[in-house]
Amino acid sequence: MDRIHARDLKLYLGLTRKSRNKYGARKIRIKTGDVEEVYDSAGEMKRYGDLLLQEKIGNISNLKRQVRIPLIVNGIHLTLEDVRGRRRRLFYEADFTYNEQQDFVIEDFKGYDTPLSRLKRAIVEAITGNKVRVTRKPTKVVARCR
Repeated sequence: MDRIHARDLKLYLGLTRKSRNKYGARKIRIKTGDVEEVYDSAGEMKRYGDLLLQEKIGNISNLKRQVRIPLIVNGIHLTLEDVRGRRRRLFYEADFTYNEQQDFVIEDFKGYDTPLSRLKRAIVEAITGNKVRVTRKPTKVVARCR
């Protein structure tokens, strides 16, 4: 009877150990009653608070979080093969979408912008015809005295 090492089985099944975010972002979990909201970073949570305020005062409308946008080109849903050999449909998950005056806005909060995230944005912009707005955490201004 052949034996398989537990490590190899986990790799085969696609089960991996939970790893740290390589850019240092920590997920934020907020539980209100029965509802738990998860944010990818403290900066994303703060940006959502800012957008909620903008919606309350009427500058934006129809604010949504973590919107999945299907990647469909020429009527074909883009797919990738997973570790088990199954084809998985590809989606772009926008941090926020909302309407600003007459424009539909897709917004992505980035602490660090990688080449892969720039590629994904370019694909979404080509498919939807909308520019993806990138917001970042404010940079710290350090004054030097001489």
